[in-house]
Amino acid sequence: MRPGFLKVLPLALSMAACGGSVEQLAISTTSLPDVALGGSYDQKINVTGGEIPYTFSISAGALPAGLELAAATAQIRGQATTAGRATFTVPVTDAGEPSARVQLSIYVQPQASALSTPRLDATFPAAPLHATPARPG
Repeated sequence: MRPGFLKVLPLALSMAACGGSVEQLAISTTSLPDVALGGSYDQKINVTGGEIPYTFSISAGALPAGLELAAATAQIRGQATTAGRATFTVPVTDAGEPSARVQLSIYVQPQASALSTPRLDATFPAAPLHATPARPG
């Protein structure tokens, strides 16, 4: 081993720890799962790079009714109260002020409705069927 090698390595590590190059801020979440109407929702938008703390918001569109975005954690939580697709844009800013954004959507599935059909025996009372054979002719 070269004698100078060990001296260079700690210096490189300390430069990175003291604000050397930082990976560019990016949002790694590209889609979010659906939720049933009335169902609980708990999903996080993930980021890579940048410098903490992060701040998240909604800059366009809106979350489905009943869901909220936590600005500091990017956690989307709540209970969906309206069916349909909600599309929204989430920007994130980090401590270094660069930002990234992503457009996402959440589909709130309507509740399955029970089909109501009248009972056939109420419409057609039970009665014996009488059939008369056709006469050949």
